[in-house]
Amino acid sequence: MLTKWQAQRDELALTLAGVRSALLGVRGEAQRAAARHERMAAWYAEHGDEAAAWMERRTAAVQRQLLADLDAAFQALETAVSAMLELDP
Repeated sequence: MLTKWQAQRDELALTLAGVRSALLGVRGEAQRAAARHERMAAWYAEHGDEAAAWMERRTAAVQRQLLADLDAAFQALETAVSAMLELDP
């Protein structure tokens, strides 16, 4: 029979797995968006529209910062999960 701590730990592990999955999904979207904006910046630059190219590069930079923030959140989550799984009641 599961102890109360084990049941809570299992529930927390499931919740954290859901958060992890959501972070990975958002990270993937941000990664694709950054790549898309970088491609558009190159296209605009090739076609002589430096203002649009600059805007696309800026938007790509914002997406890359979001990726860095998500990576930090992901690392903190992984650390929390590891610590939680090593706890004894």
